[in-house]
Amino acid sequence: MDHLQNYYEEHAQQARQHEDQRERVTNIILSIAGALVGLITFAELSLGALAASLTLIALGVFGFFFSGKHYERFKYHTAIMKRIRDEIDKLRKDSSSTPAPLAQLRDDGEERHYEKFRWPQFGGSNSESQQAATSWIARQRVHVFREAVPLMVAAFGIALTAAIVIKALTTSEPGPCKVKIVSCAAQ
Repeated sequence: MDHLQNYYEEHAQQARQHEDQRERVTNIILSIAGALVGLITFAELSLGALAASLTLIALGVFGFFFSGKHYERFKYHTAIMKRIRDEIDKLRKDSSSTPAPLAQLRDDGEERHYEKFRWPQFGGSNSESQQAATSWIARQRVHVFREAVPLMVAAFGIALTAAIVIKALTTSEPGPCKVKIVSCAAQ
């Protein structure tokens, strides 16, 4: 049974690693977003800041998908962990039974994961007790809030892009002078 516990811990560590990576990249995205917003405001929403606002949108969209992928990998490992826990419970009830091979436990958990996992999923819960909670916040899934952060970065980028374009279209700042050279033919 120790080998099952070790295998469980291995997948728990992998799940934690995905959460840590998601957190680190989200922090990096927020830092870069802050610098880009500073650049855009320093440029006073000039047309030259358009590249920064478009980068802000791309950064937010990337962050959303990156966060979603790490959530998927987290759920992958927890599905395998559930299968291992089920096997440990079975062995505790009947100590004479033979434990399933680790590869089979992984394959079963993996199959269940790919069969059940849906993303994005902004409502609902897998737990009946969570669905029955009286508080709205208790009924919500944490990953939805984590994935909302980069979406807010993208939305802010869209708003800044719109502001830059509107300012460029409505401002009548003098443009560069055009000089036309005309040759005068002697008549």
